[in-house]
Amino acid sequence: SSGINAEYGIMMELKKCSNHAYLVAAGAQAAPRNKFGGYEGNALIQGSGKLMLLKKMLAKLKSTGHRVLIFSQMRIMLDLLEEFLEFLGYKYERIDGAITGADRQEAIDRFNNKQSN
Repeated sequence: SSGINAEYGIMMELKKCSNHAYLVAAGAQAAPRNKFGGYEGNALIQGSGKLMLLKKMLAKLKSTGHRVLIFSQMRIMLDLLEEFLEFLGYKYERIDGAITGADRQEAIDRFNNKQSN
């Protein structure tokens, strides 16, 4: 049983590493911070090939009028994505397990509103 738990822990750390260096304790501690205590935006983007690619993709998709849904199994990755989107000035709706049914529906309706961008 303890061997399975150790393997699961290793797998979770590898998942974190593959998403962003700041999801691992040592990476988060070494990360440059902004004046509000969040991660410095450019360093946040440079710390992940996925965010560098996503930055380019979002710019292209926005310029052609597309909307984007991003899914993640990890709430801590959603936290980083929020900082990323705020740094780049994108509007977003976050829907995760902490959102109640009514708030969830309101967020979905805002996202689907044709006047929103």
